[in-house]
Amino acid sequence: MFLAMTIVGTLLVFSFNSFASTLRFVPEKEQLYNITAHVAAKATDLTVLATSNSSAKIILSLPISVGNRQYWIRLQNNTYQSWVEGGFGETITDSALCKVSITGKPFATGSYVSNLGIATLKCYVNESVVQLILTSGG
Repeated sequence: MFLAMTIVGTLLVFSFNSFASTLRFVPEKEQLYNITAHVAAKATDLTVLATSNSSAKIILSLPISVGNRQYWIRLQNNTYQSWVEGGFGETITDSALCKVSITGKPFATGSYVSNLGIATLKCYVNESVVQLILTSGG
């Protein structure tokens, strides 16, 4: 009887811990999406303002962590579209949790990992192609 109660108690504790982790992850993912959308909006603003003789650089105001977790964001593109994607961890991986499109199809590259300095977004035109570069550091 004691063994059965111990097993049931252990299962209940494990279930509650798992449920608490799930509840914590949902707001963190939502905050990561908001950060990704913010960067995509700033990138779109710079893309719209770009002309052949101009360049711009903005410092993005981003949180140093989401909850207690480090996160990353990066700019990506293919022949059809450009986007900002983000995920959790210290290392950028191909398994992004969030993806937000950038209007205007610029050539987009670069990345930012939280806790590694400030995020900077640079925009310029090179041979009539709008270039966006995201960097982290000082």
